[in-house]
Amino acid sequence: GKLIAIGGYRRIQLVDAKTGFIERDLETPAGNVTSLGFSKDSTKLLSAGGEPGSSGEAILWNLASGAPLVRFVGHADSLY
Repeated sequence: GKLIAIGGYRRIQLVDAKTGFIERDLETPAGNVTSLGFSKDSTKLLSAGGEPGSSGEAILWNLASGAPLVRFVGHADSLY
């Protein structure tokens, strides 16, 4: 079914849009998740976030496995 991505502090919840059931929890190492976006085919999710004034990163996730495909790290501030 369709998923809704909800970002929080060091985590992303993937929720079934119809039932409200949490399908998967993704743990992120860097602070608050500030931005989320699905790929057109809904197989991947890009998250961005971090700790303001300290660090930031973006992660491209494989939604089928819940594993990160690519991590973009080394930023000196949170990403939005």
